[in-house]
Amino acid sequence: YGVIVLTNKFNSYSLAENIVSAQAGVSFSRIICDCADKSLGGFEELYGIPGSVGGMIYNNAGAFGLSVSDILLKCKIYQYDVS
Repeated sequence: YGVIVLTNKFNSYSLAENIVSAQAGVSFSRIICDCADKSLGGFEELYGIPGSVGGMIYNNAGAFGLSVSDILLKCKIYQYDVS
């Protein structure tokens, strides 16, 4: 048995000063591009890794010496117990 979680409807995020708050389904590359448009940087090394915020956090994605855990301040996880 398995569970499939679709996060495509969890696709909103906000940017306040230099903090991004994002739901799990947001494209990580989209956030990086929008931050660059606002002259905010620091995690460009992760650009091009395909995936959503949720997947990037779950897998602690990284490239070129930078991992998601290096920039993550806080994460809220919702767990549903099917038993």
